[in-house]
Amino acid sequence: MKVYCNGKFVDKGTVEEILEPGFLFGWGVFETIRAYNKRIAFLNMHIERLKRDVSFLGLSLSFIDFKQVIEQLLEKNGLNDAYIRITVYKKRESTGIVIYVSEFTYYGEESYERGAEVVFSPYRRLSSDPFLRIKSISYIKSRLSWLYAQIHQKDEAIFLNENDVVQEGSRSNIFFVKKKEVFTPSVKCGILKGITRDVVIDLCRKKKIRINEGEFSVQDLMEADEIFLTSSLMEIMPVSQIADKDFNMRRCVITGMLRQEYKKIIA
Repeated sequence: MKVYCNGKFVDKGTVEEILEPGFLFGWGVFETIRAYNKRIAFLNMHIERLKRDVSFLGLSLSFIDFKQVIEQLLEKNGLNDAYIRITVYKKRESTGIVIYVSEFTYYGEESYERGAEVVFSPYRRLSSDPFLRIKSISYIKSRLSWLYAQIHQKDEAIFLNENDVVQEGSRSNIFFVKKKEVFTPSVKCGILKGITRDVVIDLCRKKKIRINEGEFSVQDLMEADEIFLTSSLMEIMPVSQIADKDFNMRRCVITGMLRQEYKKIIA
C-alpha cells in the first residue's frame, strides 16, 4: 500500500511507525537526561518516573537495561557530554520505545552569567489536569508557549493556572528566593514533579535552607530577591528578567550556591 509523505508516494511500511497510536494521538511519555563525561545523571530517578508514567497511560514496558543501552549509544556515537531522550509510546499490538542521544551544545557558561529572560505564557492550564503530572509527548501547549517566548526574544514562558497561580515553565520548574528562604509551586498547582526540582529541594534541606512548596502569585515573583529555573538540561538557571522586571544577578547568592552544590553532584 502506498501513502503520501513529504512530497512523495512511498510504501506504507517505510513510515509504519508514525502511523502507530503513540504518534497519531500523542499517546506516550518521555524522559530527557544529561550525560556528563559518559556518566548518566540521575538515571534511576528518571526511570522510576518513566515507569510510573507508562503505567498511568495503561502501557506495559518490557525489561530493558537502560544504563547498558544508553552507554552503548554513547559509545557508538562517540559522545561524552550528551543529551539523551527516551520515548515510550503506544503501538497497536505492543509498546514502542526509542532512545536517542546527541551532543549537548546548549547552555554554555555565558548563559548562566547572562541569566534567563522569561515571560508569562498566554495559555492557562487547569491545576486539576492529571496529565500535567506526567511527562507526556502530547506537548503542544508547552511548545507553543516556548515559541511565544522565542518570538518575543525571551528564553522561557511561565504558565499560570486557572486561578492565576504560578505553575512552571514550558520546559522547566521555577523557584524564587525571598529573605533567604526558597519557594516553589507545589504539585497541586498543576505541575510536573521535575527530577532536578526534587534534587534542588533535597539540596536546600541538606544546606539548612528553608524550602516552601505552595501556591504563589505573579506578585510573589515580582517581589522576590532571586528567581531560578530548573531542568535536567539547563540544571539551575538564574533568571535575570521576568515580564520586563530586571533582577540583579550579583544578588543571586542562594541560586549560585545551589548551582555549585549541584555541580558537585554531577561531577
